[in-house]
Amino acid sequence: MNTQTKNCLQPETFYPLSLSLKGQEVIVFGGDLTVAAELLRLLEVGAIVTVVSSAFVSEIQELHVTYGARLELVRVSEVKYLEKCQDLARFSLVFALSANQLANERAAAIASSSRVPFYLVASAGCTFVPVTMFKRGHIKISVSSDGVCPPLETALMQRIEEVLVNDFDRYSVFLDSVREQLSSESEAQSSGEILQIWSEVNTSEALASALSRNNFEEALSIIHQLHKRSSLNEEAN
Repeated sequence: MNTQTKNCLQPETFYPLSLSLKGQEVIVFGGDLTVAAELLRLLEVGAIVTVVSSAFVSEIQELHVTYGARLELVRVSEVKYLEKCQDLARFSLVFALSANQLANERAAAIASSSRVPFYLVASAGCTFVPVTMFKRGHIKISVSSDGVCPPLETALMQRIEEVLVNDFDRYSVFLDSVREQLSSESEAQSSGEILQIWSEVNTSEALASALSRNNFEEALSIIHQLHKRSSLNEEAN
């Protein structure tokens, strides 16, 4: 068994993290449907993406029509691109998703020497792994197997969706209402006041209880009262 095969059987244990990529440059190697799905996720969160491949599926070309200002398609083989590439330091993330595994390994090596986080498909040497995700607005549920078995992630996510599908839209609408309420009521407040309100909202047992019962009207009322009480306390001081 070679080293690469052994690495596939000895995966890393990754830390779950939500990362802001708005305005950040990302490079992706590959042009198939898997790449198209990852591109959509990257573009939806505001990343500026360069994709390198000798050919692109129609789904990627359609994304280019929609997100042209933030999506550059470089139509050249990944190997040729990497032969002329000194480093990848200007990118925040590197996705090595090419059908050419040698190109993937070369991209990963350059990313590593450039100290840029990279995902290398079918390898435990990568520094991050994408997760399987289901989302509505700002509500996201993700499943990860640390890259060991993505089909299991998909199966688990399908089961989660089946259980929550009828409630997910309500959760999303509630969160939008919370953001709108806190934003509108905090316009005239200092950063210290906003931080205090945020802390009280997120540690409120009453709010947690209301949400556990799916009583969103009560939950919004509690948030409003916490906000009002915090404002009165600030005025008294």
